[in-house]
Amino acid sequence: MRQFSWLKTKVGVFQDPHMIYLLSQPNGDTYFVVWFFLNDNGLVYVSVHEPMTTTLLIRDLNPN
Repeated sequence: MRQFSWLKTKVGVFQDPHMIYLLSQPNGDTYFVVWFFLNDNGLVYVSVHEPMTTTLLIRDLNPN
């Protein structure tokens, strides 16, 4: 049987002006996903204690 993972979001997340703007941009779906990885300090984390560097972020988000 397949295992599913769930992502809990606030109600109305797709009506949020920030989300509407992000999704309207080129590669907006990528920005939208990154938005969910941001914590309260605006850092993206690789693991619980290890912040992701800009180099790693660029490497992972570069479509080429």
